[in-house]
Amino acid sequence: MASADLRAELLCSICKEVYKDPMTLLCGHNFCADCISRTWDHQYEGEYFCPACQVTFRRRPESSVNTTLKNIAELFQRSHEQEDTGIFCTFCDIPISAVTFCLRCETSLCGNHLRKHNKMVDHTLVCPEISSKVKKCVIHKKMSEYYCAEEHSFLCSSCVYKGEHVGHKVETITEASEKKKEKLRHLLEKLTSQKEETKQTMVSLLEQVRRGQEKTANLTEKAKAIFRDVRRRLEDLENKVMSEISKQSEQRSPSISDLIRHLEIKKDDICRKITKIEELCDMTNPMTVLQEDTVDLSLTEEDTKAEDGSGALVGDPDESLIIETLHGGFSEIIKDTNIRFYLQEPTDISLDLETAANNIDISGDLKTVLWSHKRLRCLETSERFEYYQVLSTRSFSQGQH
Repeated sequence: MASADLRAELLCSICKEVYKDPMTLLCGHNFCADCISRTWDHQYEGEYFCPACQVTFRRRPESSVNTTLKNIAELFQRSHEQEDTGIFCTFCDIPISAVTFCLRCETSLCGNHLRKHNKMVDHTLVCPEISSKVKKCVIHKKMSEYYCAEEHSFLCSSCVYKGEHVGHKVETITEASEKKKEKLRHLLEKLTSQKEETKQTMVSLLEQVRRGQEKTANLTEKAKAIFRDVRRRLEDLENKVMSEISKQSEQRSPSISDLIRHLEIKKDDICRKITKIEELCDMTNPMTVLQEDTVDLSLTEEDTKAEDGSGALVGDPDESLIIETLHGGFSEIIKDTNIRFYLQEPTDISLDLETAANNIDISGDLKTVLWSHKRLRCLETSERFEYYQVLSTRSFSQGQH
């Protein structure tokens, strides 16, 4: 009765449940903090009152949890968790929480009655919560105490000794439960191990992803640096070639200009001679023609020789030198780029005859395999493959093979 009286003192008058975060008003009454707060939310400002005694407050009281009362309520709840289920000792005059349930006697027992019960008999005891779930035998109307592992069914004592389960593998419910728990514990160990292995695999994969991302970033930066260097080298090579072409053009221009000036002087001299000769040819007086000597009308070898313009070709741009400069520059750029990438040549391999399957035909140079319909080998060893496979004589961690 003392327990019931204490419970009544710990009930909130609003929600009728044990206090949760109890709040004490100036009038001395206690309420759950949420309950009184919701109550005041529906009251008018300046007219807040206590739901128990109707005392009015001009201002809404501030929420302040009564720590002592809260601790008492929580302690009461923890000590009476089983009491809330409604399972009490069968033999106590007042409601005392049961700690176990006897399947044979069909009674709930508190701590004191359990000690007396154990001294008298050796019955099957289970948790009190199970009592509401345990079914009676439909045939004999007795409480189930045994478990048939073959048919997965609960049995009473009469079923075991008289019924259709005679000869079956029968155990007490407690023994069957402990065996199942043991299997569950083994399964739990395996699942825990698998969980750890999965976790380690995930960590390993994430580490591979991280390393891959770092490698990608490094490779990207390396490629960008190479392209920047290649562009700079190409610009330098372009400037060099353009400079060489301009230099050859400048060296060629003076020689051609001198030749043109010389030819212009020669052309003017020839034109004067042509004009004078035409005038003499038009004269009618023979004496005048014979006496004319103001102009040297003699023809020299230079006058009759036609100018050969092919000499100007000596000053043409040296195309072979430009091509050689381009080729050398490009070769140097490609060579440096290959060195930076450290290109690996394909590796030569040899196949291991000792591991080849019996239907695998290997070429004489140990580099080619073919499948054969005939069984080529009869030797059976633990190192020989059974199906269409063969190993190399060496291993490779990376590269082309």
